[in-house]
Amino acid sequence: LDENQFSDQLVPLAEELCRRRGADLTDAEQQRLLGSVLDEVFGLGPLEPLLGDPSITEILVNSPEEVFIERRGRLERTPVRFADQKHVMRIIQRTRRW
Repeated sequence: LDENQFSDQLVPLAEELCRRRGADLTDAEQQRLLGSVLDEVFGLGPLEPLLGDPSITEILVNSPEEVFIERRGRLERTPVRFADQKHVMRIIQRTRRW
């Protein structure tokens, strides 16, 4: 499946899973959760929102808890976090395929 086909199938399944689990998520929370899952599957996980920001010129990952960006020549710490070091390494390995 391509990304659009997969997404088209994943969205209803995720919505149904949330309903079955009794998760009290707002529509906005559910969309954020689904977006995060799609970013993990098709993109670079928690880095995806940063990659979409044209004002960011550099992304620096020092550890799972320390992600910085460069914007207008200045470093800024971000709230972006990885689950653990293995998560960071999976994203790094994914970039090597490109």
